[in-house]
Amino acid sequence: MESAEYASAVKAMSEVMAKAEEEARDFVVEKAEELGEDGALEAALMEAFVAFDSDNDGKLIGQELAVLLEVSGRTVPPELLQEFQSKDFECDYDEFTRIYARTWRNEHLEDDEEFEGSDEV
Repeated sequence: MESAEYASAVKAMSEVMAKAEEEARDFVVEKAEELGEDGALEAALMEAFVAFDSDNDGKLIGQELAVLLEVSGRTVPPELLQEFQSKDFECDYDEFTRIYARTWRNEHLEDDEEFEGSDEV
């Protein structure tokens, strides 16, 4: 890919990601007003789970889970990452929420007061 094409692709992807981030924040704020903070987190986790369940079978495979946690700004303990790499790894929504609770926010997100307290499930 030529550098101009690459730059154009990066710009387009950045615009898509910025719009998705804005929509996600709006979703969480709306759900927080409607359901309270705990309800908003639960709704956001369910929305993310469904979005990353690529085959719509109600389960995430390790790669789907690892990507979801990464884009959510979560740091995953090494022992969990090793578990995800298992060829047979799958988790349903309940297991996903337990795994999410075992991760922590990346340092660069610590100053984001709008989502403070999101480490609790």
